[in-house]
Amino acid sequence: MNEIFDALQAEKNEGDLLIDRGFFFEVPKKSVLKWFSKKKTRRFVIQQPYGGALDMMSRIFLDIEFDENAIKDNPLTETKRLSMHGKKLAQAIAIAVLEDKWKIKLFSGLLTSYFFWRIKPNNLLTIIIGLTQISNLSDFIACIRLASRIRTTSPRVQEEQAA
Repeated sequence: MNEIFDALQAEKNEGDLLIDRGFFFEVPKKSVLKWFSKKKTRRFVIQQPYGGALDMMSRIFLDIEFDENAIKDNPLTETKRLSMHGKKLAQAIAIAVLEDKWKIKLFSGLLTSYFFWRIKPNNLLTIIIGLTQISNLSDFIACIRLASRIRTTSPRVQEEQAA
């Protein structure tokens, strides 16, 4: 078999596999109960989020104001300002883990606090990268683009009426 390796196709296959299976991350246990358990970490799984969860997460990400020029001009002050958004990232992760509207309403505050105090910045980066990959935003945007073009009740163009 003399197959040529297609890097783009391999990346697409890997992305599809990630979307189908989801990914997991572990958070260290810090309570007294960790001494009575064999496992020293808790495992959380993030599957491809539903549209409602994507909408909630996008609202959170829009609240994070990020200015590339401000970081270049005054990195220390801007870093301090951006560090306040860590809780919002923890909230987005909590929404992705919970996935369900009622679970999010009931438990997102508790899980947000849990993640905020237990996920380190390097792990936070890895989880957010995985979250953006698994969200399959390209298909979501393609669906919205297609739906916005299919409008059977839209008024006809005046040029068509004149003819």
